[in-house]
Amino acid sequence: MNISSYKSLPELFLEKSEENSHKIQLVRKNKETGNDFIYSWAKTKKEVFAFANFLSQQNIKKGDRVMLVSENRPEWFNFRYCNYVSRSGDSPQLHYLFR
Repeated sequence: MNISSYKSLPELFLEKSEENSHKIQLVRKNKETGNDFIYSWAKTKKEVFAFANFLSQQNIKKGDRVMLVSENRPEWFNFRYCNYVSRSGDSPQLHYLFR
């Protein structure tokens, strides 16, 4: 893979999620139950577009800033890519100001 051949992170994400849709993208263990949550590339892509659709419904536009207050969770990754896809900007560093 030649990363310089991609024009943007959304382009890279979309291509890789199509190529690897059936593959596991992430496994997270539930600390309380010990069960694994398995995220495929297809599920991740679906969640990214669900987040992007939600932002669109909230009238968030290109260039608007969005702040996510979250623990370190798989959904954080999806939210970051949602912002890349929707072209809004996120500010994850602001999370630390509210601790």
